[in-house]
Amino acid sequence: MVILEGIHALNPDVTGSVSERASGVYVSVRTRMKSKTGAILHPSKIRLMRRLSRDKLFRGREASQTLKFFEKVQEGEKKHILPYKCYAEHDIDTFLGYETAVYKSVIEEDLQALRYSYDEFDKYEGMMIILQELLNVDLEKVPDNSLVREFAGGSTFEY
Repeated sequence: MVILEGIHALNPDVTGSVSERASGVYVSVRTRMKSKTGAILHPSKIRLMRRLSRDKLFRGREASQTLKFFEKVQEGEKKHILPYKCYAEHDIDTFLGYETAVYKSVIEEDLQALRYSYDEFDKYEGMMIILQELLNVDLEKVPDNSLVREFAGGSTFEY
C-alpha cells in the first residue's frame, strides 16, 4: 500500500498511470453553515476561517494579508484541485461542528476592524454573520488531538 498525500494527489498529470489502479480520497470541508437569517456560508469560507486563525497565531499575518492571499488560493483551487475531485472514489468532510466557535475568539475582532476599511469585505460578510451568532468555545475544551488544534494551537501532534 502506498499513500500519496497532497493538494495535487488526484491530478493524473502528477500521479501518472498509478491513478488508474488507485483509490482516490478527497479530503476537505464540505459542510455549509446556515445562519439564523438563512444566509449560507460556503465551505471555502470555513476553510478561510481556519487559515485566518492559523495565519494570525502561527505566521504573524494580519487578517487583511490573509484575505488578499486567499483570493490567489481560490484561483489555484479552481485551476489545480477542483477539476480533479472527480477522480476520488471517496469524499471525507473534515468539518467539525464546534470549530467555527473556536475560531471566533481568534478572528472576529480582526474581521470587525476590516469591515469598513477592506475594499471587498462584502465577500466575507457571511463569516461575520455566523461568527456573531456563535458563542465562543474555549480552546481548553477542545481535545488535544482534534483537527481544530492544527489551526488554533495546542495539538499533541508534531508537524
